[in-house]
Amino acid sequence: MFVHRGMFDAAAAEGEVAGVMAHELSHVLLRHGTANATKAENPWLQLGQMAGAIGGAVVGGAAGSAIAEGSQFGLGTLMLRYSRDFEKQADLLGAQIMARAGYDPRALAHMFETIEAEMKGSGASDPQWLSDHPNPGNRTEYITREATQLTIAGAADDSEFPTVKTTFASLGPVKSMGEPELQLAGQQQTVQLSNRVAIATPLANTSPLGGQERIALYTAFLANGSLFYYLTVAPEGDVAALQETFRHVGGSIRLTDVR
Repeated sequence: MFVHRGMFDAAAAEGEVAGVMAHELSHVLLRHGTANATKAENPWLQLGQMAGAIGGAVVGGAAGSAIAEGSQFGLGTLMLRYSRDFEKQADLLGAQIMARAGYDPRALAHMFETIEAEMKGSGASDPQWLSDHPNPGNRTEYITREATQLTIAGAADDSEFPTVKTTFASLGPVKSMGEPELQLAGQQQTVQLSNRVAIATPLANTSPLGGQERIALYTAFLANGSLFYYLTVAPEGDVAALQETFRHVGGSIRLTDVR
């Protein structure tokens, strides 16, 4: 889970940040991503298309062209949207998680109000919390109603939140991501991935946080001919410390041979 610095800038209290995190966690617990994937036509193929485009663009040359052409690149079909029902479910479960952690769930409603107000100020005609989180409507009403039915645990310690906000404010303007500067950082290697032959491509990029970051891109063909990929990203100075964790992640992947 990534929490944007802008979330801390906009939040009036720690509970508002915690509420957004609880909302996102609820999407995972309720398996909304899995449910959305089943609605898409051949979602694994779509992931393969994305992998092929990334691999082809970075690798370049004849090998890169083969990857890109074989993928039939189509990012547009990959963008899956959460439904409004899913959003409401995540709001309600998120409210329950907040209460158990000692936060008032009404802080989540207030955060959504803040986000909508900022989007209205930017000229958005239909304010929503990001394009893949459609507003189910009456958010404040039903979150507040849910909050009245919950018992809030002992108050969470939010004493460090003002310090966090002050620290962020002292950092100056956020740097722009700009265009990716991916480049090969070594030789491609053939590796084993879930009993398949896979290609490991080492990459380097300029980190938006400063310095360099190292990326390892792994690609393998599935039984149906589409391309599976996963990648690891770490600051250059942390690569060695994270290698064992990344190895366990790769070793946990299981790909079936069903066509």
